[in-house]
Amino acid sequence: MGIGAKCLCVAAGVAFLASIVPASAQSLTPDQIVKTSNLTQQEIDYYQKLSDPVMAKNFLLTRSYVRLCQQVIDHRLPAVQLPDKPLGFSVRFLLPGEATLINTAISDSIIAAVKEGQSKH
Repeated sequence: MGIGAKCLCVAAGVAFLASIVPASAQSLTPDQIVKTSNLTQQEIDYYQKLSDPVMAKNFLLTRSYVRLCQQVIDHRLPAVQLPDKPLGFSVRFLLPGEATLINTAISDSIIAAVKEGQSKH
């Protein structure tokens, strides 16, 4: 398959997913954002060094998304309910191995959304 055909397939897949993923699953809810009191000691140490409020917010959003992805992997959150990465998500706030964890959770979420979409049609 040529690169043009692959791009077309990816674009079609993204359009399909956008049509079946509810709008409410597009961002983190206040309940999904980790509170500073729930950070690990390693996270607290890093968080306290952040002087820029935007960076601090992005740190919390990123750490929150990691936790949601871990819940998907642990089957404590249905994969289809995993929201998109929040605006402000940054790989700079990931620990070793977390990028793989996130990619696995996102993959599980896409598969679950496609299966759910197929069962509705």
